[in-house]
Amino acid sequence: MSSESFPESARWADSKGFYSRLGKHDEAVDALAKAAALSSRAPFYLGWLGWAQGRAGRRGDARACLDELEERSKTEYVAPLHRAIVHAGLGDKDRAFELLDEAVERRNC
Repeated sequence: MSSESFPESARWADSKGFYSRLGKHDEAVDALAKAAALSSRAPFYLGWLGWAQGRAGRRGDARACLDELEERSKTEYVAPLHRAIVHAGLGDKDRAFELLDEAVERRNC
């Protein structure tokens, strides 16, 4: 990820909470998709993208983000927190809390 794209991806990601709180889930998904693209699909942004997709009812897309995070975790470190965020967006609170517990154990959050 270039140093020029990082601030741009952060700007796009910042708008996700604003849009989602207003019930504008499609706008949140669009902003986070842009942030994920600008960050070369960094796990942080993929997690939030999956969260927004889950909240928008795009369960298949959210599962695809989760699958990508799971697959990448086989070859690189992907924090449990990022996967927990997607599960929260999908409404799978039990799995989200399991992963949050794992994140705390690893001092990840």
